[in-house]
Amino acid sequence: MTASSVSSSVRNVPFSTAAKGQQGGSSDRGLRAVSDQDGLTVLLDTMEDPTSVSADFDSTMVIAAFAGEKTTGGHDIEITSMTEQQGMVTVEVVETSPAAGCAVTQTITTPYHIVIVRQPHADVRFHTTNRVQECPAS
Repeated sequence: MTASSVSSSVRNVPFSTAAKGQQGGSSDRGLRAVSDQDGLTVLLDTMEDPTSVSADFDSTMVIAAFAGEKTTGGHDIEITSMTEQQGMVTVEVVETSPAAGCAVTQTITTPYHIVIVRQPHADVRFHTTNRVQECPAS
């Protein structure tokens, strides 16, 4: 293996879910990386029903995905994986919406997913995939 192939290799970055839900997220859509306590406080203040999240920012950072306010159920947002290459962490996010005509709850939702990753102060970029969930067969 050459030095250039080692430095350009991609590695999976493990993470753990700190909070996930359909209610209580931010009414604004957004993807955020937080590397200090002040940033975490600001992040949690944007939530309609702030959850309890704590992190040791000497060794970890917080990544959050908010789908924003949705007028029905059937929506979701999930951080599915993370990879690191040459110091850049890529966060894969899947945002799911129900297909037209699906029976869904008629309630406002604010889906969110917050994770902790042992990659403090990393450069982060997000890649979002939009997925349509087909209606269940009746």
